[in-house]
Amino acid sequence: MAATYDRQLLALTATDLEKFVRDWALEKKAGYFKVEVFSGSGDRGRDVVGFVDQTLHEGGWDNFQCKQYGKTLPTASAFHEIGKILYYASLGEFTPP
Repeated sequence: MAATYDRQLLALTATDLEKFVRDWALEKKAGYFKVEVFSGSGDRGRDVVGFVDQTLHEGGWDNFQCKQYGKTLPTASAFHEIGKILYYASLGEFTPP
């Protein structure tokens, strides 16, 4: 019988989901220089970030959003999350991912 990981993931709290994604990025996406969790207000649209090298946000990086919705993600919500990252990148806070 196949494992039902989807149910287990849906049961995670927001904090536990971010930890799960961080651990996944560290183990399965080998090659990151560093993986960091930015949570709560002030995260500037970043939940879990995998940095390619020591230049961190000034170099290559991947952003993982850790949101759970009870239904299909509304397009407006997706654009809002993408917009936050692009907005802060345009302010020079970091390079876009």
